[in-house]
Amino acid sequence: DVNIEHDFHLGNVRIRFCNIGFKEWVSERMLKEGSGVRNPGDRIPDGVLLVNGYKIAIEFENKITKGIERYQGMFDDYTADERYFLLLVVIHEDNPEWLMRHALYDARKVWFVDTTELFRHKSKIRIQNDRAHFLLHEILPLRQ
Repeated sequence: DVNIEHDFHLGNVRIRFCNIGFKEWVSERMLKEGSGVRNPGDRIPDGVLLVNGYKIAIEFENKITKGIERYQGMFDDYTADERYFLLLVVIHEDNPEWLMRHALYDARKVWFVDTTELFRHKSKIRIQNDRAHFLLHEILPLRQ
């Protein structure tokens, strides 16, 4: 089942973030159940990392399988949504290069990482978009 595979890999992503110090996570289920007025059609991320008061929307993709229009809509929605400081698109078993080159997005807000990079180093995660790449902790330093 595609949903079971998605949730399994998303769980691994959540554990990875926790292991490097990003421990505050709100799941999609909790976001759906939470109080707070949402407009019909509001996009709900797969998870949200809470880092130093910032909300980082996490969208997990099992390969790049959707059409560019669907990704474009996602990027537009998150760019306009002021609740989230960043959108981090985590891509499993695929390279984000095609998506970075063909979609239009605000490079200040939309970032990408593939799962190979996510799990490569013990304590560092390199995120990228078509304009730059950074280590995640350089953008969102953890409080000591």
